[in-house]
Amino acid sequence: MSKENYLEDLFHTTIRIETDTGQGTGVFVTVGGSQVFLATNRHVVEGSSHGCFLFTHSDTQGRPILGRQSQLNVGGDAWQWTFHPDDGVDIAVYPMSSLINHVRSQGVDPMRVSIPVESFPSDEELDTVPDIAEVVFLGYPVGIYDRVNNIPVVRTGTTATPVTIDYESRPVFLIDASIYPGSSGSPVFLYNTAGIWRDRDGTLEMARISIKFLGLVASVFLHKDNSPIRVEEMPAQLRAWAETTQMIDLGFVYKARTIKETIDLII
Repeated sequence: MSKENYLEDLFHTTIRIETDTGQGTGVFVTVGGSQVFLATNRHVVEGSSHGCFLFTHSDTQGRPILGRQSQLNVGGDAWQWTFHPDDGVDIAVYPMSSLINHVRSQGVDPMRVSIPVESFPSDEELDTVPDIAEVVFLGYPVGIYDRVNNIPVVRTGTTATPVTIDYESRPVFLIDASIYPGSSGSPVFLYNTAGIWRDRDGTLEMARISIKFLGLVASVFLHKDNSPIRVEEMPAQLRAWAETTQMIDLGFVYKARTIKETIDLII
């Protein structure tokens, strides 16, 4: 992402993924500046036999041409995702370099802003993040996005557990944010635009991190309520129950390092 336009660049770090079993969000990642991958959640693509990506076109300067887009359908042997080596880690990676070259051969330069693996936060950088920090994440909740300009929706929230800690010994942390189906695979960024950073010791200083990739949204906590319903004109002993499910705005985020661990299986 460019330092000058990092806020605008965020909108082009993702791509909408549609499969024969559902939909989700993918984020572009590069290794060595040349190898391009798409990262999302395993549950978004597992069990599907084909899918499609919707690319925004870019001009010769690498800027998006809003309103111009192409849909690319992928299936068969080309629809090959690599899953994290731990089956309990909900991460999948797809090699995109050949696909992007194919699109370019058709006269279309797909717009993408990739996150270099080399820029993933180190343990030392994460140690400077406060236990409660502002975050943003981008995706396509319940299929909502700007269909004309192919722009995802940005949501905001805060960390709900420290990013330095593996929640319940898993490579995840929690965020306090509204998360809905379609947000699976949404990239989560540490977000600080004030220019002032308060570190874990409470010291105020100029921000060393303005936008930093932290990981991918994977799932959300649900709470189920069972409520009795009165049944009219029926025997008194008969009872009926209604079950309602509520999202409590707490989501799981798989840490960035799990993406690198999956890419390492490929390269």
